[in-house]
Amino acid sequence: MASRTRAGWTVVGLLALTAILYRPSLQHGYVYEDEHWIAGVGQPQPLRIPGRDLTSWTHDVLWRLTGLDATLPHAVNLGLHLGNGALLYAVLRLIAPPIALASVAVFLLHPLSSSAVLYLNGRADLLMTTVNLVALWGALSAPVWWRWGLGFAGLLIACASKEIGIISVGLVALTVTLWHRWPSMATVAASRGLIACLSLIVITLGAISGAAWRQGWMWATMNPPQLGGSP
Repeated sequence: MASRTRAGWTVVGLLALTAILYRPSLQHGYVYEDEHWIAGVGQPQPLRIPGRDLTSWTHDVLWRLTGLDATLPHAVNLGLHLGNGALLYAVLRLIAPPIALASVAVFLLHPLSSSAVLYLNGRADLLMTTVNLVALWGALSAPVWWRWGLGFAGLLIACASKEIGIISVGLVALTVTLWHRWPSMATVAASRGLIACLSLIVITLGAISGAAWRQGWMWATMNPPQLGGSP
């Protein structure tokens, strides 16, 4: 119990250190490709990339709340990164406790993570990471129907965060298989909600995949959106 408490406080310390290091980013404006997203949000026909509906929606909501002030959008990105660090620890504590803390430290503080945090257009990666980790936690935890339902919901949301979110299904299935976390048939039979969730995700993913093909074709053949400003 004492070791788990120390590990928990270590994670809190890593999260605090990460927040301190990224705090200056809250004072920055829109950088790199951010202006393309913001220019598209304010148009009568907002810029929408197939497979990123949830990400586009967050940009739209934050634009309506803050306009050109990028403080809150940067804070949302930072909050997602910190939440992902906590979720990663929760997942690794289930399957690889000896490397959990070290992995979380690398994930939170490595410079390669900075692009997704600092660039607002990187929110698609942050959101997809969040729901993937939620799905993994739900699938690797004890086979209770609501946890598996949470995992399936995460897979669905991943498909609306970034176009490659569909691979989350294979990622979760592979992880569960490698760590032998598939529930027994008796447990599955006892969890009626699990059967309902399985049916729902199969049907919904099929619908999403079908819609994505149509949207992708429309996106590829449409005229480039007029984003305003100089090219």
